[in-house]
Amino acid sequence: ILYAAKLSLDNLATSTPQQKKTKESVDQFLKEGIQITRNISFELTPAILKEFGLKTAIQEMINRFKSPQLRITSTLIVPDNSLDYAVSLPVYRIAQELLNNVVKHSGATKADVTLTVADSTIHLRVRDNGKGIDQKNMQTKKGVGLKSIKNRINLLDGDFEIVTEAGKGCLIEITFSKDHMKKPH
Repeated sequence: ILYAAKLSLDNLATSTPQQKKTKESVDQFLKEGIQITRNISFELTPAILKEFGLKTAIQEMINRFKSPQLRITSTLIVPDNSLDYAVSLPVYRIAQELLNNVVKHSGATKADVTLTVADSTIHLRVRDNGKGIDQKNMQTKKGVGLKSIKNRINLLDGDFEIVTEAGKGCLIEITFSKDHMKKPH
């Protein structure tokens, strides 16, 4: 529908400067709406995760989060077919939320993502050089990001550790034992 509206708008004639300005403004809103819709669609159903696996999906996510203001490096050691989709999806969502937090809240210029799947362990680590989290404020934060992460970690019977200090960046480490994971619903 957004593409159809954009095509219809492109075919409208503009004879006055005001009409041209209005058309450009509406065109920009439509472009943004199309991009937002594509992003939501990608986030709701990461087909790349099902088709190509966790390693490729996380690398693609990292590429989407990179910007001139934020350089993200990664080390992804995930053997092909080492995790089924029911386990990969929550790990993917946790990594996604961690990167969202880096982008939205940290003010970081560098971040590093490490994901290692070996034998019976999954280890996810995200470090940034941002402003860190004040431990006092962390207890009173009302956001759903860390709560969502903690809920997913509990579902997978994992361990969660935050190492942070205001002004000195943040390191979040999450470890799951594949042998002790609760099956996600």
